[in-house]
Amino acid sequence: MKNLITKHHLGALCALLLVLFSNPALYAQTSDSQDPVIEHGQQLYMKHCASCHGKTVEGNGPLADVLTIRLQNLQTHVIHHDPAALFQMIAQGIDPAMPAFTSKLDMDEISDLIDYIYTLEDSYRAAEQVQTPSDIQVLPSTTMPSAAEDANMAMDMDAQTCPSERMAGMDDMSQGMMGSSDPMDAVVLGKDLDGDNDPDEITICLQILEITQEIAPGIVEPFWVFAPDLGGMTPLARLPGPTLRVEQGDHVRIVVKNTHYFPHTLHLHGVVKPNAMDGVPDVTQPAIQPGESFTYEFIAQNPGTQWYHCHVQTPLHLMMGLYGMFIIEPNRPQNFVTPIVMGSRMPDLSVSNQEAGYAAEYVLIYQDIDPDLNQPLWDQSLSMAQLEKRIHRDYNITQRTPRYFVLNGRSFPYTLLDTPLEVRPDEKVRFRILNAGSKPVSLHLHGHHAQIIALDGVSVPQAQRVTRDTFTLTAAQRVDLMLDTHADGLHASGPGVWLFHDHTEEAVSTDGINPGGNIDFITYESFIDEYGMPKTTSDLSVYFSPSYYRGVDPVFKDPLFISDPDATAVPSSKSWFFVSVWVWVALAIVVGGVLGGLLTRMALNVSRRHP
Repeated sequence: MKNLITKHHLGALCALLLVLFSNPALYAQTSDSQDPVIEHGQQLYMKHCASCHGKTVEGNGPLADVLTIRLQNLQTHVIHHDPAALFQMIAQGIDPAMPAFTSKLDMDEISDLIDYIYTLEDSYRAAEQVQTPSDIQVLPSTTMPSAAEDANMAMDMDAQTCPSERMAGMDDMSQGMMGSSDPMDAVVLGKDLDGDNDPDEITICLQILEITQEIAPGIVEPFWVFAPDLGGMTPLARLPGPTLRVEQGDHVRIVVKNTHYFPHTLHLHGVVKPNAMDGVPDVTQPAIQPGESFTYEFIAQNPGTQWYHCHVQTPLHLMMGLYGMFIIEPNRPQNFVTPIVMGSRMPDLSVSNQEAGYAAEYVLIYQDIDPDLNQPLWDQSLSMAQLEKRIHRDYNITQRTPRYFVLNGRSFPYTLLDTPLEVRPDEKVRFRILNAGSKPVSLHLHGHHAQIIALDGVSVPQAQRVTRDTFTLTAAQRVDLMLDTHADGLHASGPGVWLFHDHTEEAVSTDGINPGGNIDFITYESFIDEYGMPKTTSDLSVYFSPSYYRGVDPVFKDPLFISDPDATAVPSSKSWFFVSVWVWVALAIVVGGVLGGLLTRMALNVSRRHP
């Protein structure tokens, strides 16, 4: 009934890397390669992977227990899947313990890293005399086409089809063989209409899935999300939905296939478009029924930071996770931008951002979550009618109480892995920020004052731009910030590890336990350790333990506060109730016994005096 994303690929990859590097001979066997691609991949592995996965069993990094390495998964390790699946795991991430590497590596670097890993795999198989499957394909390129390639592939918009449409009628095995884990395969690029050497016809194919996602250590919730429609057996999905990027003047088609069990639509919030493309059910279109598709067509006109979300039962479907960022870049020649991005850091900068001198660009989406809304999805025994009633009628949004607060679908400390805000001195970084929740956020930067350059997708004139350290966004609002890291006595205090968090105090907790919620760090490059983590004065590993967010681990590490949890645990109100009942019963027995004894003695005395 529901599509749930599993994490077997993560365990498989971890097991593969653990076994590969548990044999130093294998490592030595491959380290002398003269292939520059392999050597580059080795350098990238040593910088970004070896610290956590290790070269030997003893050399595992501090996150080894978080990665949940299981040797029994070796038989299903990544070599049994096409290389695109490995690309998905590295580039887009599967778990907070292995977040999206697009924030650290570009697509070519990820390809070099994969080539290196497969070289190690070849050595492993040779040593173990294991036959390599014959259906391994070359990793497909995920780079944007050149102008010449674009001219050769140019096609009419009507001829552009999504992967699921191309695979219609195929059996599951055939679809699985053709399926992809590269989000770019959900994009079809067409003609260059204005002659500026970049494609101006863009088709983006989306589907709607139900997933589970670990938002904080030990806290897993089910969500509904928009995801790239890859047409195969390996869905690529996470909360939030992918960031969609087009250029001003592009002829855009967004094909939404409803692979979910409830009706949905897609509303492009803030985007100039024909009324018929507004995505409001019963007003501008019928809702997209399960199994059906709808194509939203428009010409991208207003550059800026916009977003998209489902407009069917918006208070509920939006809060269930059906949203994502939509960016329209100003028109420039040779303006190649990746149209669909799963991570927080944009893998490439538009020409206009390069002209403005930005070194990096991040998408930051905030949401508050009431798990009572998501709870019915765990009950697999519910019929469709029962599930519909539980979500759409029994749940009362006016009594909504958020308990989880996420940034890009994660809470601290997973924000440090999933959305690492890495900067260098004397540069400019662009933050595109969206409040997709129902509660206001009051975002505060430690050690910096950022400048507002756009509000709700509209550029702020230079003379009217405000510089401050705290920014408040109500529901659905967007703000673009320019972070200037020049230590000039105003914009930045200098290198270090600086908090970036919501100053709405409950939002920096996870179900009431701090630190949690949407806390993140702005970390300067010189303050990133060999494990890719911020260099902090205290060890942060305690916060990666689920027991901390269950309230078992003490907040303070002083021995004064550490003792037998059973002896120091505060009883719940229910426990106090039962304890108090038994205390009163015992007191009643004692008092009753005493009174009974006194009455008996008095009776005996009376009988003796008056025989």
